[in-house]
Amino acid sequence: MLDISAIELQLKAKQSELEVRLRNVNNDLQRKSGPISQDFAEQATEVENDQVMEVISQETEAELQQVKHAISRLKKGEYSQCEICGGEINHARLKAIPYTAICISCADS
Repeated sequence: MLDISAIELQLKAKQSELEVRLRNVNNDLQRKSGPISQDFAEQATEVENDQVMEVISQETEAELQQVKHAISRLKKGEYSQCEICGGEINHARLKAIPYTAICISCADS
């Protein structure tokens, strides 16, 4: 049996964690901690770092949307129902990936 209250707390904690991460990454990308270096070699390193930070930002945003979607599904009573086949998502899978919306069979397809 799923403990819906515990899952909701876990998802909301994950949402907060991701929002903080996203804010920090975006602050770094907007150079709120300081301007770009005047040294050419250092600029090249900073540009490479920016590219990595951009990917982290995109991945964090995608994960955050999945978490928000899971919270919405939880409130609608659809949390453990696969969005593709309509079957039940295994509880072990939900414990491992609490923001998944599809069962393992559909994920493997």
